[in-house]
Amino acid sequence: MKPFITLNKVNKFFNKQHVLKDISLNISQGELIALTGASGSGKSTLLSIIGLLENFDQGSYQLLNHEVTKFDELQLSLLRNKNLGWIFQNFNLIDDMTVLENVILPLRYYKELSVTQQKKAAKKSLKAVGLAEYENSKPAQLSGGQQQRVAIARAIVNKPEIILADEPTGNLDSENQDSIFQLLIELNKQGSTIILVTHANELARYCDRIINIKDGYIMSDSLNNNAIKQNSNGVNH
Repeated sequence: MKPFITLNKVNKFFNKQHVLKDISLNISQGELIALTGASGSGKSTLLSIIGLLENFDQGSYQLLNHEVTKFDELQLSLLRNKNLGWIFQNFNLIDDMTVLENVILPLRYYKELSVTQQKKAAKKSLKAVGLAEYENSKPAQLSGGQQQRVAIARAIVNKPEIILADEPTGNLDSENQDSIFQLLIELNKQGSTIILVTHANELARYCDRIINIKDGYIMSDSLNNNAIKQNSNGVNH
């Protein structure tokens, strides 16, 4: 299977600090991957490069057959919005917008969609994560687990081929952690390629492949043949 994502000898510097060192990586369609490592290891920076939020200084990167180093900011923005869905540790919801309005946001780039079509897609996405009845609520009225589900609904509303999650359960208790992971597993089963950053080994065990990063290097890249696949919670995407 042709890789969705190919990085070749990617290096990243912050000032004089060498953050990522000769990162070479192939990721294929449909994988569920955990990037692990201690705080400061470079895993979140790598995810940001993969997700076109961060530039790199040396090397090459092909995303969905596009050599991203040849793209300008507008092209990168369009590629990112059409093909990538982001989930963050702190949810990154806009407090003065309703849940539905937050989920609609990525669709604002789609000029071919009417307001009615955007709302329909957002409602479908909220239903997929089990929050259809909260569409008129504000984020502050929801629990942490519910807010992260809204963030996932926003990430999947444009049906991206790749979902990137940076510590998606970092602010949640163990029950909500498991619930969010089951949702991600279900999305992966339905075809989404998912790459997530986590420092929690007990969460990485759900993933099919674990890439460990230390001091900017890939220290190991291994298949997890014992990945835990619990019963799904009925998500439809």
